[in-house]
Amino acid sequence: LVSIQKTHLLISRAKPLTRTMESPTQTAEQRESMTEFLVKHYSDQLRDISLSSDPKLHYPLFLEFAELADDNPYLARLVFSNPEQYLRRFDESALLAHKIALEHMKKFEDKIGIEKR
Repeated sequence: LVSIQKTHLLISRAKPLTRTMESPTQTAEQRESMTEFLVKHYSDQLRDISLSSDPKLHYPLFLEFAELADDNPYLARLVFSNPEQYLRRFDESALLAHKIALEHMKKFEDKIGIEKR
């Protein structure tokens, strides 16, 4: 989801965040923040994926880490400091954001009277 090849070299130099157990509320809030970020910045890509010719294929969603850092510095730091854990959550959030994009598309189609073939 997020290209992390360049950050692998930097992770060892970054100060690690204090490892604490996150509450389910914190985890849910992070997923919500990730989903909001994806819908806000990547809804076009999500719609393009929805309109692809082969719905069985998996399509990548390319994100700009700098955009995440500008939008939500705390979340960007979490992803940067623990990519394995937080990229997995971003994947889950991408599925939710995709469902939201599909709902928006359906509402728009219903509003203007487009029929699915």
